[in-house]
Amino acid sequence: MIRRYLPKRTPIAPSMARELQEIVDETDNRPMRALGYRTPAEAFADELLESAENKDVALTNR
Repeated sequence: MIRRYLPKRTPIAPSMARELQEIVDETDNRPMRALGYRTPAEAFADELLESAENKDVALTNR
């Protein structure tokens, strides 16, 4: 996916860290069909909430 932003054979140097981080942030915050058109961050947050809710239910049933 980085090739959409950088042409082939572009040398990647440590001085490009900021630019590469911007690319990663943009791609990580893009909605994905496989996640129901949610971003990976939204899907992860939903999973954490669901896990926490299931844990609370299990604890109250003891």
